[in-house]
This record gives sequence, structure tokens and C-alpha cells, in this order.
Amino acid sequence: MELVILAVILILVLIALGLLTNVFFSFLTMSLFGGAYFAGTSRERLKQVFKLANLKLVDKLLDLGSGDGRIVSAAAQAWVKATGVEINPYYVWLSRQRIKHLKLTQKAKIVRIDLWQFDTSPYSVVVVYGIGYMMERLKKKLERELKPGSRIISVYFPIPGWQAVKELGDVKLYIIE
Repeated sequence: MELVILAVILILVLIALGLLTNVFFSFLTMSLFGGAYFAGTSRERLKQVFKLANLKLVDKLLDLGSGDGRIVSAAAQAWVKATGVEINPYYVWLSRQRIKHLKLTQKAKIVRIDLWQFDTSPYSVVVVYGIGYMMERLKKKLERELKPGSRIISVYFPIPGWQAVKELGDVKLYIIE
């Protein structure tokens, strides 16, 4: 009887480990091949982003590749409507939990979608921490969809062919003309 119980426990543990491994590699694969890698935003960088964004109450902020939702949550705490776009289901869940915990559901939301499929036109401020290879394509999307005067904050990677209006460290502000 004890042997049967131990065998059942061992099988359950192996199944659980298999599921966890599968989930981990799914997220890893998605990050490597389906979008940008996750790089959390430090407090210092967050301050730089918001200083350059110069948010007003009428602004709507969009964080493309919002990761764990730090930027979206911080914008909502400043009473700006904020949306995060994230493809990784784990970070979508984590971000939504953060928003609920901080009681920001009236001002913040996270959408699980590929950023290339998401319409950016309703937003006046777009934040992106992209990767070098995607910035040219992203530039074309933003030029096509955003209204003149819209502000783009790019963390670390410059947007090719655009001149930053202002820079704080490796955070750059661009304005659509």
C-alpha cells in the first residue's frame, strides 16, 4: 500500500514538473521568437520616461510590450488612462494582478495581443522598449497610425531616421509631425 502511494506521488510530481517545464519553455520561446525579451523598468528609468512624457490628464498612454505592467500602473496612478500591450500570457496575468492589487482597473488595462495587430491611433503617448531589429517596422506603424503631436518614448533603442527631441540617459522622446 505504501509503495502504491509513493508511486502515485512520484507520478504526480513528475507530471507537475513536466507541466512547469512546458510552461517555462513556452514563455521562453515566445520571448525569443514571438516578441522582445522582458527587461524590467528600473525606478530611475521610470522617472526618465515620465519626465519626458510630460503627461497631462487628457493623455492616453500606450506601453507596447508592457511586460509586468510597471509603466501602465505608474501612469494610471498619475490619473492618466493607460493600456499595456503584451503577448506573453504570464506577464499579462502578472500585470493584471498588479492593476487589481493597486485598484487601478478604472484607469489601466492590459491587452494580450501581438503589438503589430494593435491599433495605436487612439493614444497620445506611446512607450516602447523594443529591440533593434523591430524599430524600423515599428517606426512605419507609428507614422501610419499616430496623430501629429503624439509623443513616443523609446527606452534604450533609437528609432531609425528620427531625431529625438529630448533625451534623458538612454530614454528618448520623439514627436510625430
